[in-house]
Amino acid sequence: MKWYDAPFDVRLKEPNGDESVVQSDIAVFCDPKMLDDRGAVGPPDWIIEILSPSTEFKDKTIKAFLYQNHGVKEYWLIDPEKETVVIFQIMPDGKYGDPNEYKEGKLNTFFNDL
Repeated sequence: MKWYDAPFDVRLKEPNGDESVVQSDIAVFCDPKMLDDRGAVGPPDWIIEILSPSTEFKDKTIKAFLYQNHGVKEYWLIDPEKETVVIFQIMPDGKYGDPNEYKEGKLNTFFNDL
């Protein structure tokens, strides 16, 4: 397993042959064959996005849609201002289930359990 932080291109192949290129804050890959000299081709196993006012909308909508449709197994949204972590996990139907949310006061327990 290897993780990469931004800027690091993740190229996701679309059914029509096009590529969507995203840069997550942190991307974790368990399969080294997905890596090349330009970044990675295919979905990471785990993505973490750290929200900011300038990226929040894109992280919660466009990127979340891409990550789900390309099978990213686990997708975390960390909001430093609200002190929350929201975790989405891919379900057997290929969609993200209801998220687990950890809020202020529970974050210490969450991070201690990692």
